[in-house]
Amino acid sequence: MSDSGSQLGSMGSLTMKSQLQITVISAKLKENKKNWFGPSPYVEVTVDGQSKKTEKCNNTNSPKWKQPLTVIVTPVSKLHFRVWSHQTLKS
Repeated sequence: MSDSGSQLGSMGSLTMKSQLQITVISAKLKENKKNWFGPSPYVEVTVDGQSKKTEKCNNTNSPKWKQPLTVIVTPVSKLHFRVWSHQTLKS
């Protein structure tokens, strides 16, 4: 983690902001037999209202990303990780 600066918070306290690099490596997903097509999963990381997404991995229950994502955090930031399936419908 590297310090990218600081700013004065609303209560007069010093709020440190830093860059955090997260590497999303892989996942193992349960099979969904209701779907005709395999999932095309991606990961969304949300911190303090800002989100970053990995690339999608097509038609797999065992995606491998090995993708770095960089977010700005404070000492009280909470990181939320969600795995989504990208579905494209074509006529």
